[in-house]
Amino acid sequence: MLAGKACAVFGFASTRSLAWGIAEAWSAAGASLTIGIQSERFRPALQAATAGWPAAPHTVVCDVANDADMEDAFGSIGATHGGLLHALAHSVAFAPSRAMRAPLLDTARDDFLAAHSVSAYSLLALSRGALPLFRAAGGGSVVALSYLGATRAARNYRVMGAAKASLEACARGLAVELAAHRVRVNVVSPGPVNTLAARGIEGFTVRGARVGGATNAKVYKLITPPHTPALAGAAGGNRCPRPAGARCDAAGGGRGGRVPSERRRGGNHRANPVRGRRLQLYCVTGASRGQELLCGRVPRG
Repeated sequence: MLAGKACAVFGFASTRSLAWGIAEAWSAAGASLTIGIQSERFRPALQAATAGWPAAPHTVVCDVANDADMEDAFGSIGATHGGLLHALAHSVAFAPSRAMRAPLLDTARDDFLAAHSVSAYSLLALSRGALPLFRAAGGGSVVALSYLGATRAARNYRVMGAAKASLEACARGLAVELAAHRVRVNVVSPGPVNTLAARGIEGFTVRGARVGGATNAKVYKLITPPHTPALAGAAGGNRCPRPAGARCDAAGGGRGGRVPSERRRGGNHRANPVRGRRLQLYCVTGASRGQELLCGRVPRG
């Protein structure tokens, strides 16, 4: 699907990054790959992660808050890939730690703007930088990573929920504007993932026996980066199952479930995950057809 295609993934921080999962999938599919890192401090981790690859990926240092960095990055990408680009993955998000600890109501203006600049405006800037390369290639695909907190009030997600909502709105607008250039834009929304960024969310634990104050929580399995690239690869290869501009929910990223904390009235069994309200968010295995559903445990009392 991506054999011989020039692809770029922005946002690598570690092998737990969703950007890494996408980069691995795209490389395995035969793409000629560029990986963008925020600063030189991430280069050793990337070199170690790709040491076993048949060919080392092209690496660009690109702080998406710096316009000069992005201009240089796409100049380097064009020079490396013969002036072409077929797919771009945006896996970049940031909010100041104080904004992720404070209630949304108390978010400072500067922190709000920083979260939107890095997490949402960067999609516009990266797409703008990539457009000449997409045109030269005869079209392409852009895929961005979001989260359920863009459309629902996810516990402790705070200012990042507003930033992800902005990201999704930008993606819809870009899908309309870039259609004339044969460029497709989609958003992939996975469930909770154990990434470095997720550790900045208050109450997030890896396999939490206690998440978000729930005292009766079982151990839940979070999804891992390899769960996400299937849809990201489809979007990058122009075979996304959703229309341009639509959000693709992956591995529990969109459909909610409810795991009751008490037995259902009139029965002595626990209910299977079903559609319902999201309260505290987990990813639970064992759903129908082997899928993982994002489920919420209803607190007692």
